[in-house]
Formats: sequence, structure tokens, C-alpha cells
Amino acid sequence: MLKEFIKSKLSVVSGFLVFSAISILPPFEGSADAQILRQSSQEY
Repeated sequence: MLKEFIKSKLSVVSGFLVFSAISILPPFEGSADAQILRQSSQEY
């Protein structure tokens, strides 16, 4: 049970890090990838 809790925490933290990195980076050619990453990170 503890392992699943840690896994969920890691997924949330990694999604938050990806989201913050995307928001910090200036818009560029990979903005479509950024939108896909945002949608995938919101699913967790």
C-alpha cells in the first residue's frame, strides 16, 4: 500500500514538474507537444 502511495505521489510530482517547466519555457515549435504533455499530466 505504501508503494502505491509513493507511486501516485511521484506521478503527481513529475507531472507538476513537467507542467512548471513547460510554463517557464518560452513558446517555441514544440508548443503542440507542450499541450499534449499538459493533457497527459492532467489525467493523473
